[in-house]
Amino acid sequence: MTVLAFALVIGGGMYFADHLSGEDVEYVRLVDDYRLLAGQTEEIRHECTRLEAEQKALVSRDTTYLEKVIRQEMDYVRPNDVVVYFRD
Repeated sequence: MTVLAFALVIGGGMYFADHLSGEDVEYVRLVDDYRLLAGQTEEIRHECTRLEAEQKALVSRDTTYLEKVIRQEMDYVRPNDVVVYFRD
């Protein structure tokens, strides 16, 4: 029953798509573009929030956070640290 309903929906969608006017096709394309851009905008907002938090931590001169960033980004180690390399 589910497969039949799915086939009817797909078939009906294809029938509908075949009977769209040029303006309707443009409208559907614009709605799809809007949804895509809305999703990308949300991702960018999350990235901006993360970067603002990182900037705040860097500017605050939090030595623990600064040391973490320096170690991760610049591969710095302390004297007497043991460095272990793994092969890929």
